[in-house]
Amino acid sequence: MKISRLGIEQATGGRYVVCDTCPTKTAKTPWQSIDGTGSETTRGGTASSAGQSIAADMAIGPGGTSMRSNAKDNTDSNTATTASAKPLLTLRFPFDVSRIQPEHRQLLAQFASEVWPTLQRKALLVIGYTDDIGSHHYNQLLARKRADSVVRTLRDLGIDSVRIEAKGKCCYVADNETPQGRALNRRAEIHLFSNQNIKESFQ
Repeated sequence: MKISRLGIEQATGGRYVVCDTCPTKTAKTPWQSIDGTGSETTRGGTASSAGQSIAADMAIGPGGTSMRSNAKDNTDSNTATTASAKPLLTLRFPFDVSRIQPEHRQLLAQFASEVWPTLQRKALLVIGYTDDIGSHHYNQLLARKRADSVVRTLRDLGIDSVRIEAKGKCCYVADNETPQGRALNRRAEIHLFSNQNIKESFQ
């Protein structure tokens, strides 16, 4: 007689459902939970703080004063949309979250008032990324939602010339073996848009 083994699986909408035969690895595996701040918690471990999970790097214009954090940049030749260009702004997201955080709004407002006016090319590309937990399909949707959230906020701030790209489960800047590394990979980057962006997105 077949014995049913009930389990829990996360649906695409983000809610958990009971399933008879669950995949061995669900969209965002149940043993990785979310605490009150949206930080990921591993079984038997502690959640990273909101300050660790939401970080940002900003460079004020080409050749301008750098506000970039001291986090090590592990980007290889296959990770960046433009291999020779650093993002103008990087926003990092809590685990499995795509909504804009208060810290993001402050940084985007600063970007709109201080960086955008200095740019000669008035066109931006926003790229959403995720960590490596879950399926490619789920993370592609999550990456797109993160980019969409940033673009909506930029448009609210008067910046309309923005294109969107999603790179879920791809193009990491840190090791996914640690919570700290995964936190660095959960991000959205703002780049200057150019023909080079188009060429490299098809490679």
